[in-house]
Parts: sequence; C-alpha cells; structure tokens
Amino acid sequence: MATDSAVLIPRPEEAGIADLAQRKLRPVFLAKNSIRLRVNGGTEEIEVPLSAVVALDKALRSVAAGEPFSVVSSCDELTTQQAAGLLGVSRPFVIKLLEAGKIAYRKVGTHRRVDAASLLRFKAETDAESRSAIDALSAETYELGFS
Repeated sequence: MATDSAVLIPRPEEAGIADLAQRKLRPVFLAKNSIRLRVNGGTEEIEVPLSAVVALDKALRSVAAGEPFSVVSSCDELTTQQAAGLLGVSRPFVIKLLEAGKIAYRKVGTHRRVDAASLLRFKAETDAESRSAIDALSAETYELGFS
C-alpha cells in the first residue's frame, strides 16, 4: 500500500505568520468545536470538523516553532524507520514492539510495513499511560509534602 505520509519542514519566514494565526485562532481551538470558514472573502462557508481543527492547531504550533511535523493517514503503511520517528524511539526498539505483537505489521519480502492505525493506537495508549503515571507521581509528591 502506498503512503500519503509527509514530513513538512516549515520555512523560517512562515514562523511569524503561523504564530499570529495560532494566537488569533486560540479561542476557536480551546472551544473544541468544528469551525466554519469563509475562503478569500467569498460568501460560501465551509465547515471544518473538530479533528481537522485540532490538527490545524498542532500544525500551526509546529510551524511557529520552526519544527518539522508529520502528517500521517491511518490507512498508511510505514517503514520501521518512519514508525520509529513517529514514536521518538530507535528502529530496533520498534522491531521489538512489532515482534512482541504490540503493533500490527506485515512483511513485504524481508521488509516490515507497519500499520499506521495500529501504531497511532499504540502511541495514544502509551501516552495516556505516561500521563497517568505522571499524575500519580505528582499526587504522591504532594501528599508527601514535597510540592
């Protein structure tokens, strides 16, 4: 299966534009609703769903910071190197996760193709576990009077 994934590298001159857009749209992003846009002063409005609004917020923050970011469709298959990049881990670690059955993949000849939907689910689960552990540690620190 072909991949439509892209790593986007913002140009330095885009940072200020993205920062201003993100700040002006912040109330919209915080409302966590879909939005309606009017393109180029036209009369027709288009609705943008909440999931795309969240993605736009993240993209604008990355551009404003001058950081590359990825756009990945959950239908994509990724190389182990791409999967490692998305998780922020090494390729050998990803291979261990695949072989342990934690993330779905298939082999194409000798190469592994990682199922993007499975990878994104795994990332969401581990991120949630990390947040929970941090919350528990924070609560324990507070209870012990170290705050």
